[in-house]
Amino acid sequence: MPETSHLVFAIALSGALVWAYSRWRRARHFIWRVESISVSVEQGDGRLRIGQYLNLDQHLRPKESGRTNMKIDVPKAWKIQSFGVSGSRIVISLADGTHYYLNRRNVGRLTFDILDGEKKSDAELEEIWRRYALA
Repeated sequence: MPETSHLVFAIALSGALVWAYSRWRRARHFIWRVESISVSVEQGDGRLRIGQYLNLDQHLRPKESGRTNMKIDVPKAWKIQSFGVSGSRIVISLADGTHYYLNRRNVGRLTFDILDGEKKSDAELEEIWRRYALA
């Protein structure tokens, strides 16, 4: 009998660890569901001291937690022709024919580099966007 109780305990503990691990992964995982993201390009947020920026609003499902808004600086000189969702990514098309793509894999690094340190010049912003999101 003692062996049975040890086995039951081991199974219960294993189940609890798997459950805890899955919760931890979900909590640290960036939620990116493009079908629930609305995209706009805005000008000048005085409170955040940014010029032209990409505004992403995401609607979370009940009991989900995470980011619901992202404001990502884009160079003021960019002439944005169109923007929106395509498949699993967000596409920004410039008037000169250049396309930038945001997805779950690159948006975190891109925003980190933009926000890291001092406010970025247009040239610095463009270099960051090219590094992470250029098609």
